[in-house]
Amino acid sequence: MGNKKGKILVAEDERIDQIAFERFIKKEKFPYDYVIAGSVKKAKIILEKEKFDAVVLDYMLGDGTAFDLFDKVKGAPIIIVTGGGGEEIAVQAMKAGAYDYLIKDPEGNYLKTLPLTVENAIKHKLAEDALFRYQEHLEEVVRDRTSDLTKLNKKLLSEIKERQRIDEALQESERKYRALVDNSLVGIYITQNHIIKFCNQRFAEIFGYQNPKELIGIHTKKLVTPEDWELVDREVKTRETGRVKTSNYEFRGLKKDGTIVDIEVLGSRIDYDGKPAIQGTLIDITKRKHAEATRQESERRYRLLAENLTDIIWTMDKDLKFSYISPSVTRILGYSVKEVKNMSLRDILTPSSLSVIEKTISEKANREKEKSQSKTLLPTMEVEFKTKDGSTNWFEVSLIFPPDQTETSWAVSYTHLRAHETSLHLVCRLLLE
Repeated sequence: MGNKKGKILVAEDERIDQIAFERFIKKEKFPYDYVIAGSVKKAKIILEKEKFDAVVLDYMLGDGTAFDLFDKVKGAPIIIVTGGGGEEIAVQAMKAGAYDYLIKDPEGNYLKTLPLTVENAIKHKLAEDALFRYQEHLEEVVRDRTSDLTKLNKKLLSEIKERQRIDEALQESERKYRALVDNSLVGIYITQNHIIKFCNQRFAEIFGYQNPKELIGIHTKKLVTPEDWELVDREVKTRETGRVKTSNYEFRGLKKDGTIVDIEVLGSRIDYDGKPAIQGTLIDITKRKHAEATRQESERRYRLLAENLTDIIWTMDKDLKFSYISPSVTRILGYSVKEVKNMSLRDILTPSSLSVIEKTISEKANREKEKSQSKTLLPTMEVEFKTKDGSTNWFEVSLIFPPDQTETSWAVSYTHLRAHETSLHLVCRLLLE
């Protein structure tokens, strides 16, 4: 192709116009290679074999018109040239897809505008092609982006649904937790620098308040007796500073009306609003403390009575092994308390007396199915005990079975035992568990 800008097809059936075109080409140095076809038929054959950058078609050809070649031109811009066509043909040509329309004049002046028209047509086509490729690229990008967005939307929808599910589960969990906290039988609280940040209804009730809102923001010192404040302050600080993560202790609290209440608290360190805080639970142990004190006093009095009696008091399990025995055993039978605790009733009764006791226990166990709600007092028995020095003594024994025992847990109480030949007394208690 040399230095030519491209290649064009010229369809012209008039020989004189062909010659005029060729003369112009040589004179003006036409910047395109060209092929001339003298008929529609020949032009079709050439278009089947070759590709052109532009096509210049005379409207009237000997065997047809330029419109007969439009469907054979493969993407090249079409320029229509005619000597006798009017505006109607020009409009028709443009509608059919022609790029431009030139009118032949007898002087051949149209040839002067032909090179520029061809160049503009080729540039226009190149621009159209570039635009088309760009549009295709854009469409491909849009398709890809649309596909990506569709996938992203699906992912987002899935994530939204999952987040909604998580949020709903969280809300349900929070609802259950709130219900658990609000209805808890123990007081629940959060404090920071001794200031109450949160507490539940039970916490308020323990300290004599109707509503937790009454306690929010107050200093915990208001809820502690002055005597126990140092203890509480020390325990809280050891947790807030991290030296002790969890602690359990008791203190005496002050109710709203000034009443003292015994409190057991379990607390641990947490972060609350980005700062150290204490979260814990507490219970009212006032009744338990009173019951414990009552029990201890009762045990103290019982032990005082038992250890100062001239008789013997002891307790045993269901295998007749001693779990407790009063110090009077040493004076009466000669054994130390320590010695007797390593013995059983079988070691200090003669065989015949042991048989009597075991028979009584067995008969009592068989009658337990028909036990009454009052204690059972059995007839007095006489049994023979072994002393540490090897001798034996006879004692009178009465057995009492308390009513609050189960079939495998009941007691035999030796309430009054009297030696045959002495004035000694022995009081024993047998507990079968």
